[in-house]
Amino acid sequence: MIIRDFGEDLLMALDEVVERVLVVGGGVAGLQAAQEVAEAGYESVLVEREPSLGGGMARLECTFPSLDHAVCDLRARMLEVCGYPGVKVFTYSEIEALSGIGGDFEATIRKGARRVAETCNGCGICWRNCPVEVPSEFNLGLGKRKAIYLTFPQAVPSIPIIDRAACLHESEGCDICQTSCPLGCIDFDQQDEISMERFGAVVVATGFKPFDPAGLEYLGFGRYPDVITSVQLERLLSGAGPTKGEALRPSNGKRPKSVLFVSCVGPYGEPDEGYCGWESPRGVAGQGTLRGKAYCSRVCCTNIAKQAIVLGKLYYDMKIYVVYSDIQTLGPESEELIAVVREEYGAEYVRGEVARITQDGDHLVASGKRGDSDETFEIAVDLVVLAVGMQASDGATELAETLGMMRGRHNFMDRAGSNLRPLETTVPGIYVAGAASGPRDIAESVVQGSAAGSRAVAFISGLRRRLNQRQSV
Repeated sequence: MIIRDFGEDLLMALDEVVERVLVVGGGVAGLQAAQEVAEAGYESVLVEREPSLGGGMARLECTFPSLDHAVCDLRARMLEVCGYPGVKVFTYSEIEALSGIGGDFEATIRKGARRVAETCNGCGICWRNCPVEVPSEFNLGLGKRKAIYLTFPQAVPSIPIIDRAACLHESEGCDICQTSCPLGCIDFDQQDEISMERFGAVVVATGFKPFDPAGLEYLGFGRYPDVITSVQLERLLSGAGPTKGEALRPSNGKRPKSVLFVSCVGPYGEPDEGYCGWESPRGVAGQGTLRGKAYCSRVCCTNIAKQAIVLGKLYYDMKIYVVYSDIQTLGPESEELIAVVREEYGAEYVRGEVARITQDGDHLVASGKRGDSDETFEIAVDLVVLAVGMQASDGATELAETLGMMRGRHNFMDRAGSNLRPLETTVPGIYVAGAASGPRDIAESVVQGSAAGSRAVAFISGLRRRLNQRQSV
């Protein structure tokens, strides 16, 4: 249990200040925080629950505004942080418990068993020989992966992991990966490891997860294969993705000649919140694209424009439509990007709301209303992309309880409540950065990661100075 002491009470409860910082989450905010702490001369321990670092950025093909390849920049950053003196990295690991007070926390860290030794050099022989294929979580069900796999080709660390649920070793005695490994790295008996670590401060940078539109039947997601999410499109556009960079239709593997982006798809609040004045196809307010939307994820409109430009460069004759309820930009560069999509790539922006998506032969037909009028529209396309918003990451509730933190209304990590203290939480010594506290773009996440790392260092050094002064009296 976390002891909630403030001010002099906190100082009186301390015997010493631990000069180490725990960073939870290995996305861009966590990577930046870990390095910021190390540059200040303190040890940082970075704990990431996934087998690889990178977070949500690892799924992107390119980034705004430069349209540079995201994973190339990200891999260089991951390698830099992992090799930085004073940074210790735990991947495929979780925080099981945290106790103590700011200045002297004790964390229980469970490091999951990959069943592959760290001496692995990532040669890939094991997964190329593995006979089992299952849907790829990283590619969001588009494409397959093996039972022993690397999350993505540029993953750091480049050590594969064995999926025990898919592996045939226990059920059928398969040992193909083990016998084919030239370095003998496969260890089916490897077990989880538990370690106890002490820290003076904590930075929570657990990121987000994309909204899952599976429950929105009227949009056809899960019913029609050619209705995909914006994150799935990123994987199709990636050269390391399931289609090697081609935005092919999942239904037939052919190149689409037209695409429709549907903006503002989830997440939602109460049924009457933000209701735009007309009901969804199922007769329930709050189930449409903008209706009932409790908060704006801010990055979706810019991401639509970015993806439209990439598609326009790939396929010069592609017809691009965007149905939007409102446009939220990230500044002048974002507005310029949208203007380029309209003027140079001929994208047709339709202000309104999609009421339903149906299949008509080889095409998908989106129908709805324009703006606040009674005028309707029908758009027939080959591919529909749902621009999904950001939600709190999986496990956010459990982690908040473990760390003794409050959660906001939408399960994001709650802050101290003041706009002048945007990184502080209700627990002294615990700070939050990036999309852990709400939707953020990459640039803002990096800035917050740096600031949170600095605040953690300042907290520790301030406590140490005051403790030394008290002890010397």
